[in-house]
Amino acid sequence: MGEISREGPGNLRNFIEEGGWFGRKMMIYLLKMQIKFSLREIPMTRMIRRSTLILPVNIPRFVEKAYQRGADAILLDLEDAVPWAEKENARRLVKDSIPLAAKGGAEVGVRINKDPKWLPLDVEASVYPGLDGITLPKTESAEEVRNLEALVEKMEKQRGIKPGHIQLSILIETPR
Repeated sequence: MGEISREGPGNLRNFIEEGGWFGRKMMIYLLKMQIKFSLREIPMTRMIRRSTLILPVNIPRFVEKAYQRGADAILLDLEDAVPWAEKENARRLVKDSIPLAAKGGAEVGVRINKDPKWLPLDVEASVYPGLDGITLPKTESAEEVRNLEALVEKMEKQRGIKPGHIQLSILIETPR
């Protein structure tokens, strides 16, 4: 029977094809429900998040103690929690804050700014080994998501991170 694990090739398509969840019967059911698999594999490596601690990355004492709070995920905020005058300095802190936040085993993400002049700078400052996800707030279109995905994938390749490792969390404001 197929198995999904944190390491290895576990993904939903392989799991079903190997017999997991009643194997092909489940595949047929999913197809009947018009759920289609994308060409990109669906990773099954994340646990259910019961709690997420969101904190401004520009306050070092918050970052240093975050791992002690027992949250399943820690979200380093570059968006609303950071005043505009401090955004540039906050970006410089992200790289070193990732391993600090991850000390207790929590997933680490960064909430970036949606503003087109800040978004690429935030992504460039955030995509480093150890990062698990990026949160895009106030999303209004699929195009914004596609652009973010392309930018993250480019940075993953440049920094030696397996493309697709960094998950995207999309907060929808007003869909168009």
